Amino acid sequence: MHFNTSTPHDDPGDLHYALWNFPAVDVDIAAQLVGVSPSIVYRQIRANGEAFDGVPARKVGRRYVIPTKPLRVFLMCDEPHPSTNIGQAALRGYA
Repeated sequence: MHFNTSTPHDDPGDLHYALWNFPAVDVDIAAQLVGVSPSIVYRQIRANGEAFDGVPARKVGRRYVIPTKPLRVFLMCDEPHPSTNIGQAALRGYA
């Protein structure tokens, strides 16, 4: 039996999938999407409770998660570019 051991950390396409299809992502994925190191994100969370400007961090057990909707707004990809239908399909949940 073969199990898929890849994580969203392995492939940029998976990062895009996680951003549009999961309610929240972990600090490592959020940091990779923004292009900073996870230690910078953890420092921001400890300093002001936000992972990025306007993007809250929530503690779940012993780890932090970052809600994807505010993260998409921060990355300015909450509203898809009008020349593509890919974002529209993702917004409808078909991507």
